[in-house]
Amino acid sequence: MTPPKYELVVQDCDEALRADANYVKALNRRANALEALSRNEEALRDFTAATILDKFQNETAAQAVERVLKKIAVDKAAAVLAVSTWCGTTDPLLTEPRHANLDFHHSRLFLLISLHFDPVCIFA
Repeated sequence: MTPPKYELVVQDCDEALRADANYVKALNRRANALEALSRNEEALRDFTAATILDKFQNETAAQAVERVLKKIAVDKAAAVLAVSTWCGTTDPLLTEPRHANLDFHHSRLFLLISLHFDPVCIFA
């Protein structure tokens, strides 16, 4: 069995969406391919658009939005944590082991992730 050709799926869906920008099936299909390619922010865009176009009636697309958003948040949090170590911060929000599960209700970390800041040494 040959592996999926996700790049070709993305190209095929791009063409379909050029013909009809509201083609929900193509948005979902491209989003799944983008997620498989670890292009999570693009996948999130497509899953979100599909969810909105379906008037929030498609539970699978809504779950996909949450799944991909979590992946993005974890990646961004890991980047913030890596920078905090590099900067030598002693901020307990970023250094205590109990925060390893990334409790996003902590306002500073959540703000950095949700606003898509690139990690910089702002904790030092």
